[in-house]
Amino acid sequence: MAETRKARLEKVLGALERSFGRYRHPTGDLLDQLVGLLLTEGEAVGRAEASFRSLKQEFVDWNEVRVSRVTEIAAALMPLDEPNRKQKACCVRSVLVDVYETHHEMSLEFLRALDPAQRRESLAKLERVPPWIAHALTHLFDETGVGVDSPHIGRVAKRIGLADRSASAAQVKKILSSLVAAPDLMRVHTYLVRLGETVCGPKTLICDECMASEHCVEGTEQVKQAALAVERRAKAASKARSGKTTKKTGKPGARKAGGNKGATATKPTSPKAPTKKQPKGPSGGPADSLRGKRVRR
Repeated sequence: MAETRKARLEKVLGALERSFGRYRHPTGDLLDQLVGLLLTEGEAVGRAEASFRSLKQEFVDWNEVRVSRVTEIAAALMPLDEPNRKQKACCVRSVLVDVYETHHEMSLEFLRALDPAQRRESLAKLERVPPWIAHALTHLFDETGVGVDSPHIGRVAKRIGLADRSASAAQVKKILSSLVAAPDLMRVHTYLVRLGETVCGPKTLICDECMASEHCVEGTEQVKQAALAVERRAKAASKARSGKTTKKTGKPGARKAGGNKGATATKPTSPKAPTKKQPKGPSGGPADSLRGKRVRR
């Protein structure tokens, strides 16, 4: 079972790496790591690292980046594709502004003196920082080597089939630690968190858009059920169309009078009006024939 889970995890990580880009382990002080992760998101690692070095060369420090115009920051991101420069420049500047306005200093080194709960709370205040990046920064302080808690990791790991559905958070962390070496654990956690934030949400699963669905236990089942549902709807629609085109043949029989077989319908006749009897004349004819005539005697 362990070998099967390990092989499954490697396939999932390969699919996620092709989608999210190769994992870049943060280096430098905490603010350097934060900016580096922001540039890495959705970009090739080589270009992201070259852009990071360019920012460090063009600006004195991160505070200067914070107070600079977006166009000036974008000009330093030449290694990136042109459509992405402005978007990345806006993102980096906004996060640096958020750091300064939230913590009143251009540094995150104060996090080292906090306990894990306080670190998570402080990073959560940085609303413009994506949750997976906050998780990656928090992971750097974990000294046990088994990773830190995240609401995404346990859920995604269970759906993929890396842990039983009834496994606790501690059991999931232990299983993941047994599947990969300690240096690679942050890479695993980062990918699983990003997957949980995009298509593998708590209530909504977008398995048909998931880049790792073919290696996922629940994803494979969801895609199968969706295909069956489409097939059932197609059959129902085809049956409904064929029912509408079917024509009934034959004419209904004529209704018989009285409802009995062999009975013939008779047309009712209206009664004749009574004739008024007229008086007869002397010769036996009608009396009117004598009117106006003189009888010869």
